[in-house]
Amino acid sequence: LLSFAALSLLGLKYLDVVMLGKFVPLSLVGIYAISAFIPTVIEAPLGALEKIGIASISQAWVKNDMKVIREIYFKSSKYLFLLGGLLFLGINLNIDSLFKLMPNADFALGKNVVLIISIGTLINMATGINDSIIYTSEKYVYGTWMLIALFVIAVVNNLIFIPKFGIEGAALATALSAFIFNSMKYVFIWKFFHLQPLGKNTFLIFMNILLCWAAVYFIPHIQNEVADIIMRSLIITLIFGALTYLMKIVPEFHHVVFSLLRRKP
Repeated sequence: LLSFAALSLLGLKYLDVVMLGKFVPLSLVGIYAISAFIPTVIEAPLGALEKIGIASISQAWVKNDMKVIREIYFKSSKYLFLLGGLLFLGINLNIDSLFKLMPNADFALGKNVVLIISIGTLINMATGINDSIIYTSEKYVYGTWMLIALFVIAVVNNLIFIPKFGIEGAALATALSAFIFNSMKYVFIWKFFHLQPLGKNTFLIFMNILLCWAAVYFIPHIQNEVADIIMRSLIITLIFGALTYLMKIVPEFHHVVFSLLRRKP
């Protein structure tokens, strides 16, 4: 079942590209494929954390230690949403300069594709390592059934949105499918295990992302694209880090800062 789930998930990653070729020219399919690949950077920390956390979660299930599972679930949601938010801002606020570095100017048509899929990816980050909790529990079989449901939902969404909106419709279908899939996993874990990772910090991180976006979006671009990306990335990091500190989202951050300030030269 787990092997089937892995194959299904792999196929779903390319479903939108395959279906898109039926409705739009191949040149647009190429633009979409490259644009859709860019937001995958946001999910990189999720894969790394799942490999780390799955052993602890498995051991906790053996001991029936729900406290450990709850702590991992809650912290994974907070830190992944926080890190995903920073990567989300870095990608989408630099996307104009990034596309200008590409030799084909038509890639700029994928700007909205990057934004839409980034939102779906960010939602996936905000729900934490829910896959690890489901697939290491005694109810792992339900994870496979949800993947089958996701496949059907994704096909239907693509058939609805691609003919209407083209490559942006494919991106919308992908993001909407991700939202529905994560909602199913969220409700499943909450119903059967009485766990849910969202709370005050989720709202604070969301506000952090919005404020940082508003502060950087209207900064004028400079002519050199590489310099513009470096400048904006530094500003995003500084503002995002400052807001994270002021909102007290990460207590460990305060301990590190105070220890550095107290350290004598």
